[in-house]
Amino acid sequence: MRVAQVVTATDLQPPAPSPSVPWWVERAAPAAAGWAVVYGVLVLSWVLGSDWGRPFGDIDVPTALLGGLAALCAAAAVAALMTVRVRPGAVRPGLAGTMLWVFAGVLLTVAPGTLTLDLASVFTAHFDAIDWPPFLIKLFAVLGGVLFAGAAVSYRRRLHGACGYCGRFGGGTGERRRWEKAAGYAAVVVPTLGYALPHVLWAMGVPFGVTTKGAAEFSAPETAPALWGLALLAVAGSLLTLGLVMSWGETVPRWIPLFGGRAVPRLLAMIPPLVVAAAITPYGVLGTVAMIAHVTGIHELSAERMGAMEPLGFYVTYLTFAAWGATLCAATVMYHYRTRGACAHCDGRGGLPTPASPSR
Repeated sequence: MRVAQVVTATDLQPPAPSPSVPWWVERAAPAAAGWAVVYGVLVLSWVLGSDWGRPFGDIDVPTALLGGLAALCAAAAVAALMTVRVRPGAVRPGLAGTMLWVFAGVLLTVAPGTLTLDLASVFTAHFDAIDWPPFLIKLFAVLGGVLFAGAAVSYRRRLHGACGYCGRFGGGTGERRRWEKAAGYAAVVVPTLGYALPHVLWAMGVPFGVTTKGAAEFSAPETAPALWGLALLAVAGSLLTLGLVMSWGETVPRWIPLFGGRAVPRLLAMIPPLVVAAAITPYGVLGTVAMIAHVTGIHELSAERMGAMEPLGFYVTYLTFAAWGATLCAATVMYHYRTRGACAHCDGRGGLPTPASPSR
């Protein structure tokens, strides 16, 4: 006996569409390409003799170097446009994706230069100390770094058919990776040995990386307390960094009154180290570039710039800032991936959005 199947109107309707991807996933690459074109035009204006917005100060940059920078902007625009259309799984990550990350890294670490000092002048209302055109160009460079980083993330997610919201495509487990703890421990050791220890030595009058006269000035009664305070602040901050890789960074220890056993707000754990990393990394990278130029004889450091510092102190300070910022950023990013929880837009395993089931 054959039973007739009842077909309703809802059965004839197509499945509900999958959730749309975030707006920036489709727009990051074209925006990065447009940014590269605009910045390239600015560089060409410097080649032609314009001084507006030159972020190099009074350094005489060779025309050939500026021309190379303009060519890099063109290459960046091409790389971004190459990632606009991607079929998931059809192409393996290649040169274009690598170039996007390289441009993002340079724009977020090298291009800002002394932006940290300029922002300090803004927050303290010392507006007369700011050279506004270069300051705006540095902010524009940071915007470019954000756009290229977004384009790189978007490219990777679309390439692997990952969720546009969380980026999952293989079922993240939330477990700690071995190198994640290493990054957290390094974010403690680097500032303790490279920043806190030298400040303690200077406060005690030890001429480590500074001139004898400088050591005497640093250990003076009116200066030494500030150095001790900076050293203690660095050690305390670095110890709190351990929370990014330890269990008490996710749940408040039960022995702490009132808050014991409660979950640590993720933003409270992530924003401070990211702010510190954003502040010290460009400064450290800029100093590292200057150090390399000094060692190789390309650029000499003036006595006015060195002040009481000797080359050793100069090297240790800037290498510490660069490494400290990098390890802080790495530990914070991994904390985010480990604690982000389930995604509301995908199945949490394959990363692809879960289509709505048709009504029966």
